[in-house]
Amino acid sequence: MHSSIATAHPDTVRPDASAGLRADTWLRTALTVNATTSIGGGALATVAAGRVDSLLGTGSPGWVRLVGVGLVAFGCAVLALARGPRARRAQLTPLVSALDAGWVVGTAAAIAAGWFSTRGAWVMGGLAALIVDVALVQMWAVGRSRR
Repeated sequence: MHSSIATAHPDTVRPDASAGLRADTWLRTALTVNATTSIGGGALATVAAGRVDSLLGTGSPGWVRLVGVGLVAFGCAVLALARGPRARRAQLTPLVSALDAGWVVGTAAAIAAGWFSTRGAWVMGGLAALIVDVALVQMWAVGRSRR
């Protein structure tokens, strides 16, 4: 007598719905880190533009303040995205990561152009490295959450 037992092929990958939820948790966390650091840094640059300018050595506290205001606005939008619906988060995260990449490229260009003191270039380079890391986690997580 022949018996037929249904077994899954060992190479069959069964989608794990919880993997998408875990990835979405990573995504929300990365977006929240992005938002809170943007809001915090932007608020500091807005309120203490002269001191931040002294640290960075730009000689342009007005520009420091203006960038700070922009960072606060960006951070608030990213925080709203982090707390919003999952589908919208997945849809708009690539835009956030593209804006992060633009920040990093702009920072590299400003450093190359000599807009910062040596200390300011190190500070901004370190911040750019952090931003790259956050953007990469955002893109990894959005890709995983769509599975």
